[in-house]
Amino acid sequence: MIRLRLEEVIDGIYRVKVGMSYCFILDKPDGLYLLDGGFERSGKTVIRAVKEIRRDVDKELKAVVVSHHHVDHTAGLWKIEQQFNVPIYAHSRDVPVILRETNPPPGEGFLGRLFVWFLKLSRYHPPRTVLIADSQSFPFSVIHLPGHTDGHVALYDLDTKTLLCADLLTIGKNVLKLPPRFFNQSISIHLRSLRQLKVMIETGKLVIQNVIPSHGKGLLRDADRYFLEKIEELLERQGR
Repeated sequence: MIRLRLEEVIDGIYRVKVGMSYCFILDKPDGLYLLDGGFERSGKTVIRAVKEIRRDVDKELKAVVVSHHHVDHTAGLWKIEQQFNVPIYAHSRDVPVILRETNPPPGEGFLGRLFVWFLKLSRYHPPRTVLIADSQSFPFSVIHLPGHTDGHVALYDLDTKTLLCADLLTIGKNVLKLPPRFFNQSISIHLRSLRQLKVMIETGKLVIQNVIPSHGKGLLRDADRYFLEKIEELLERQGR
């Protein structure tokens, strides 16, 4: 059996390693919430993680929220749906792709077109049902930050002031980075989402102390001191 790589990174927020990315489990007063389902082979790993946390905190899984339609975040959903029989939510713009009612759109450039072929050839069994998260009420905020995909979202947990930024950013050594360009459906819209996030912080709509991406080990703690500065540096490097 594969070793379960599960850790509580922030109080009440757990991440589980699933291949080249992470899924997240939030422990909220009314139950557990899962962000993403990983690759198909990762479904069992996520199920084990949920069961372990459920046993420790004596709470049931309430729902799954999907950050975006890429298979490394969605292919394991059908196993999780079968195991727990809980609702799965995603942004309306990504729901048809997750259900494979439409094909995954390409990323930017030649490599982006190759990437979409990879998505089409990857093992994928769609979940039975995906509900629209746009107007749904959760014990956290679901923020639409498109660009990586049309329906890409991040989660903001007010209790811990934590942004689970999904694939909006990766975090290197003392620097924020964008995902590789060919993974992005639109780099210009992706950068617009970063500017949107910057305005939300500047105007006090979001107070962010922790930032955790879905790829890479990096995370920012006490980020309220410098996260805005790092976003500005990233936008400057991109010439936007």
